[in-house]
Amino acid sequence: MKTKNLIIGLTVLCLLLFVSSTAWATLLTAEQMYLDPSLVPEDYYDYEDQPTGYTVLFHDVQRLQVLPPLQESGNDYYFTPTVDYTGDITGTDGSITFDRAGPYFVLATYTDDSSEFFDFGIGGFTMLAHVGKPATYKWRKMKQPKGGDTTMVDPTIPKSPHFAGSGDVNDELTDWDDVTKELLKLTNAHVELCGHGGPEKFYWNSNLVLNDCTPETDAWLESMKGHINNLTFISCSTGSGCSLVTKAANKLGASAGYTDCIGYIRCTNEWYINNDGTLKVIPEPGTIALLGLGALALVRRRRA
Repeated sequence: MKTKNLIIGLTVLCLLLFVSSTAWATLLTAEQMYLDPSLVPEDYYDYEDQPTGYTVLFHDVQRLQVLPPLQESGNDYYFTPTVDYTGDITGTDGSITFDRAGPYFVLATYTDDSSEFFDFGIGGFTMLAHVGKPATYKWRKMKQPKGGDTTMVDPTIPKSPHFAGSGDVNDELTDWDDVTKELLKLTNAHVELCGHGGPEKFYWNSNLVLNDCTPETDAWLESMKGHINNLTFISCSTGSGCSLVTKAANKLGASAGYTDCIGYIRCTNEWYINNDGTLKVIPEPGTIALLGLGALALVRRRRA
């Protein structure tokens, strides 16, 4: 009888402790977790790789704020707080759980009013490494690259990404000369080169292969005439300054490149671009339309 009473007493005590701890736990609201994008310091972050559903624990905290990726235009959140990620603070212990793959920042404010930033790349977030260490401090959703007629993917890129189009994808060529040989088999194709970059530069298998200011690049572009009529660089910052993109467009007809760092999540087919980066397209679509209208007007004048 004493044993039975002891078991009942322990059970009641456990229930009381559970109810008490639950009562003290505070689930964070969207407003409490809101982190102004402008507050994230401009710095290079490498994004701690963790699986989807990962929970990070904090101690001696009074506030936890989270910055997920932003919408394609503006500073509105692309993810939904309390749905795509959740948080709580129990006393001075807190946690954030990431239920959706993507790049995140967490600002922890401690009980002594000091603060610390943490960066996470949840669910296999992969940045197409910019050669060097640029500031990668704010991510926005971007359109999934179309892939063109043929996409060549640098073999050093982990978890080869998906593309929106239905063209051929080759991620097995390690040597740039072999890439060139394959491209020379094409006729007036839209080619997308997915690799690593820097301002006005493109790297393949860790080697600088295209550079705005080298005669070798001029010769390579010249050799691609008739084989490529549109060359897109899916790489970090190759379109910054646009000299290489402009040169490729002048040689081949059209070209494009991203002006800042880009990254992707293979499992969700979502792509992101850093800060205020854009896809620089030459000639711009509006220019092409104007050229078409000009040609049409010229034909009409001739007929008149």
